[in-house]
Amino acid sequence: MMTSYIAFKALRVCSNKVYSPYYHTKWNEVYVSFLGRLTYSLSAPSLDKKQGVYAATFWEAWQYMDENCRMFLITPDPDAETEVGTKGWRSTCAIVIGEVTSLHDAARLIIASHQAGYPQISEILKWARSVLLLRESLADRIPFDEAVRAWAYECLRNAGVPVWEIDPDELARHIDLEGLPKTDDLEEAKARCIDAFRSAHAEMLRDEIDEAIDELPHDVGDIEAHVRPCRLLWMPDEKSLDALGDAAGHYGDNGGDPNGDLWLAPAKHFSPDELATAITAGGKVIDGYEFDYPRGVDIDRSMSYIIVPGAVALRGWCGYQIDDVGYALDRNVATAVCAASIALAKEEEEENQD
Repeated sequence: MMTSYIAFKALRVCSNKVYSPYYHTKWNEVYVSFLGRLTYSLSAPSLDKKQGVYAATFWEAWQYMDENCRMFLITPDPDAETEVGTKGWRSTCAIVIGEVTSLHDAARLIIASHQAGYPQISEILKWARSVLLLRESLADRIPFDEAVRAWAYECLRNAGVPVWEIDPDELARHIDLEGLPKTDDLEEAKARCIDAFRSAHAEMLRDEIDEAIDELPHDVGDIEAHVRPCRLLWMPDEKSLDALGDAAGHYGDNGGDPNGDLWLAPAKHFSPDELATAITAGGKVIDGYEFDYPRGVDIDRSMSYIIVPGAVALRGWCGYQIDDVGYALDRNVATAVCAASIALAKEEEEENQD
């Protein structure tokens, strides 16, 4: 069915119900007249601040793929309020067109809709054209990608060190492609190999973290409810903070440095001029995660466990005890540090009760 502003969204499918993967919002089953069938829809009260239902390019949406998630094509309701950008949109009402089972079919629908006069997102339209121009078909890619993914899991399982100590990019660079299915583009094959190792590593790390949380001596509840996406300003080191002047105070914690190993703070705390200065000094504005941080957490790389109350074996985060909030580049890391912090708070509460 041709329509406007076709975009991608990762959604979790459980027991024939559809949810947004991170906020766990349930999508409603509705009849959509222009599709002529039942599908799923989600509404938001307005677009004030950061509200709205979001959709984006394939690669943006892919970053939200998680356990039980599938990729879908969605479109804004024609009668809804919609804000359109070059890489996606947000709307007060989004409608699922269907699940993506073929990238070529998805690309063909986007191109056909564009040619029929329906406006499309510029970057998604560019992606669709590139997919249709690829000489290598999706069917040719699948054997290679499946083989690399299986190999990635095998290499990670047999690395001889805990998964949190492995650099998946470094491991992938040492992989010989000779034994894998043939591919026409060696450079693209290497890039896909690194992607497969990253994906497998993230999944195995998530499993380790989930298991460690289950084994904590205190019930920390649903940690996912304490972790939220956010935009961060990541400064490379303490010296680079000098360029920020008074704005460097956002990286202070009770007159000292934050816990953790990185310098992270919400990008919204900085003016456009301050952000420009930070970038000139080596900073980066990136997508990351904010999490509740009721107690301080240490990094201990020598631990035999990935998480214990008050300590983790992971880097890539910082925590501010003055605000009871922490920040991380990766959702797995945010989950682990948040769990360690809450577990320590629970432990102290029990000790005080005794």
